[in-house]
Amino acid sequence: MPFRLDLGRLSRAEQIIGAACLLVIIASFIPWFGFSDPGFSYSENGVSSHGYLVIALLIALGLTGYLVLRAGWDVLPVRLPVARAPLLLVGTALQLLIVVIAFLSKPAGLSWDIGAYLELAAAIAACGVIAGPAVRAWSATRQ
Repeated sequence: MPFRLDLGRLSRAEQIIGAACLLVIIASFIPWFGFSDPGFSYSENGVSSHGYLVIALLIALGLTGYLVLRAGWDVLPVRLPVARAPLLLVGTALQLLIVVIAFLSKPAGLSWDIGAYLELAAAIAACGVIAGPAVRAWSATRQ
């Protein structure tokens, strides 16, 4: 079967994760931290400020790529060693952890800028949409 992109193949949660991951990618390259005085301003993006944010960026690219493949084929042409839900849960949780660490590691003398807030919100949305149901299902099995 040929590749045919159909976002309808994705669940609502997967669509949200995909959109949030795209926002994580974009927000990595817009100002995260800055300083402004009359006649002078300085800002730096997330990746230049915290090089380890490249890991969150690569996770976002990987998850986005995976979701594009899922939207393109009814059945993926390759078999992955992990199921869809655990892959999305672990990927988004790791992404969120890295983004939270970077957000809390604000360089001295600088203030947060729009990129930091956008990336944090996107990482929370991506993880929350898959972690919420997973936690509810786990707690239901424990009762």
